[in-house]
Amino acid sequence: MINVRLTGVLCLIASSLFGSDEVWNVLRPGLETVNSSFRDQDTVVTFTAARCDPKIYRIRVVSTFREIGKANSYAAFSIREVARVTRALLVVNAGSTDSYSLPAPVGLLITDGITISGIARSAKNGGVFCVAGDRLTIASVARMESQKCTDAVQRGPLLSSGSSAGEANERHRRTVAALDDKGRLVILVTHEETTLSALATFLYTSELVMKIQSALNLDGDASSGLLMIGDRDNTKRIAIGNVDGLVASVIAITERKLP
Repeated sequence: MINVRLTGVLCLIASSLFGSDEVWNVLRPGLETVNSSFRDQDTVVTFTAARCDPKIYRIRVVSTFREIGKANSYAAFSIREVARVTRALLVVNAGSTDSYSLPAPVGLLITDGITISGIARSAKNGGVFCVAGDRLTIASVARMESQKCTDAVQRGPLLSSGSSAGEANERHRRTVAALDDKGRLVILVTHEETTLSALATFLYTSELVMKIQSALNLDGDASSGLLMIGDRDNTKRIAIGNVDGLVASVIAITERKLP
């Protein structure tokens, strides 16, 4: 009887912490999604997250201007347009833009080995998401000086447990790139506004769900958006947030080409 009651209590605790839909849904081997929630004081913040194995899928940082090109007369440098052009399984916003007329990346942006924009060394608590084959890294700008990235994007702040970054208490919709204990990429997009401090606390204390080792806040609020496949057959798409606005760069997950 004690064991039955204890099990019931643990299930209730897990439900309150991780939401009712915390089980990862396998879209394809090595690509999973989850819908869940966390608390930011008195507010329940829902989110959609995706988890990807870089050994199975190709992970790119895409410059929207370079990928879509000047021939795009509609200037639709958006998540949706990148997904259409690249046929990616998942596309999410990444770095900031300095203009909403044409993409103008702020900070480091490398795509396919080509440096589009240099490092902004003055950025406070800035970090870089770096791709080198199937090895992913999230680290400070200073540590990235010696890294050889085929694809990279700078944003920030870096998120740590109990983050006290300058905008930690400001509320915005958030996009986060993180790495778990197996080196997999975790993309998380919130449906509602939240603080970075609450988000960071959730990422690092929810071991049963995430097991996050490092995390980087990407561009958020009006730029925050995620477009991904919604089933194993790629017959439908799921859109979260703004997938039609102009963005300077995105992270895209695509099929690896067979040799």
